[in-house]
Amino acid sequence: LALAGTASADGRADWMGGRYGMAMHWLYCRYTGEADGVDGPTARFDLPAFLRQFDETGADWLLFTVGQNTGGYASPNATIERVCGPLHCSKRDLAGELAAAMHARGKRFIMYLPGDSLVPSIAKGMKWDADGLRRWQYQTNWCGVIREWGERFGTKLDGWWFDGMDRGH
Repeated sequence: LALAGTASADGRADWMGGRYGMAMHWLYCRYTGEADGVDGPTARFDLPAFLRQFDETGADWLLFTVGQNTGGYASPNATIERVCGPLHCSKRDLAGELAAAMHARGKRFIMYLPGDSLVPSIAKGMKWDADGLRRWQYQTNWCGVIREWGERFGTKLDGWWFDGMDRGH
């Protein structure tokens, strides 16, 4: 109740009040460094079928995992590809398509983003520091990732859910 009262007091999450949303964990096995690794599952994602199912729920918002501790992401991001190496991000912007579809329906979109510090290529590229002495490098790199998606999605991105940004190996 305290959380609901706080959100209502400052108004930032009022759009979530009184109704419900849906969370979807989009997963694929694990980053493999192969071209089909993340592109295959995103290319095969049946967006019209998913949207029909979403509409049937009556939900007002969707929380979607752009990635989930696999090292692969369902949306292009040049920052990840630059610092972690190629083939982490899909060519298809599935997260962007979902955000646009939610807004076309008058619904909201929240992007779930894990820190992926347990994925070796992400931990190395993002400069994960388990001791925390140089955690600023890791945080700075993730801020670049977040900024890129935030600027691309603009007002179609209604919120973020960050997870695992402080976890060690």
